[in-house]
Amino acid sequence: MRSTFFGIEIGKTGISVSQKGLDVTGHNIANVDTKGYSRQRLTTTAYDPVVYGMKFRNTELGAVGGGAKVKILDQVRSVFLDRQFRTEQALQSYWNTRTTGLNYVESLFEGDEIATLSDNIQGMFSAFNTLATEGNDSHQRIVVRTAAELLCDSFEQIYDRLVEQQMSQNAAVDTVIKGINNIAENIAVLNKAIYYYEIDGEPANDLRDKRNLLLDELSSFVDITYHETSDNKLVVEVAGEELVNYMDVKKMGTINRAADPLTGNIYTDVCFVDTTTGLPDPATVKTSAELGSELGAHMDLRDSTNVENPGIPYFIEKLNTMARAVVNTVNEVHRLGFTPPSNGTPFKRNGFNKRR
Repeated sequence: MRSTFFGIEIGKTGISVSQKGLDVTGHNIANVDTKGYSRQRLTTTAYDPVVYGMKFRNTELGAVGGGAKVKILDQVRSVFLDRQFRTEQALQSYWNTRTTGLNYVESLFEGDEIATLSDNIQGMFSAFNTLATEGNDSHQRIVVRTAAELLCDSFEQIYDRLVEQQMSQNAAVDTVIKGINNIAENIAVLNKAIYYYEIDGEPANDLRDKRNLLLDELSSFVDITYHETSDNKLVVEVAGEELVNYMDVKKMGTINRAADPLTGNIYTDVCFVDTTTGLPDPATVKTSAELGSELGAHMDLRDSTNVENPGIPYFIEKLNTMARAVVNTVNEVHRLGFTPPSNGTPFKRNGFNKRR
């Protein structure tokens, strides 16, 4: 025989579940503008029927369940879409960073600097044309020399701007690494909080939202892979190295390389810090292709000489090639000319022309 208050208890469970549902709805509405928040959903299930005082019951008798109960409070979120988003965000971050850097380089070759360079090239050759008809005019020779100096200054100005931008990209590498390490430490703190919160089986939805937001941000800095172990401990990897393993963080760092043969500046390689010594480990140096995202883009802009994926060194070399071509061409023609005598008397030919 069922309890006298059995029906009341069923109604009570329904009211309790409905109240919980209203709480969840209110929480969702309150966080509609919260960055990284995932909508939560209440999943309910029925209480199993209870048969009193019978070991074997007649299957024709109707056994009524005991009402409703909360099964789980889960998130409306797709793990698959999270991974896809972070993969695509890493690509977007890479190309956005490269586009910004290359736009600056393009401005150097399309702006006032290149206009000045073009004007100075024309100015120097105009001065040479005048000198060709006024070879004994010392004033015109000064005009040619001044025009050549202006041209050299234009080349140097663009070169200096490119080198400055290359140094800026090197500084950006250090800045991004600091951001990565900071995010990794915050993820480790949340890993601990989530693990202890979920020991009893209750999902830590809001804490997981915060951690997912950090993973999104981290993927904009560097390519990542991640997984949760069987006991719900998160592991985050970068370029085959464990950046975060539950509460342990293996920080990233930089190590100086040899001076750049093109500019003489010292740039850095990206590596991981040895957890024992606390020093950057040269054995863990990573390439831009392995790191990807914004970090890889800064490295490519700073280092790449590949015509299919050009960086600042590629454009520096092209500028140097142009400067060498101008210098060599002018010098070759100049060597064919005559040196006027200092006393103003006509140049005396003695079999072979005297060449400068």
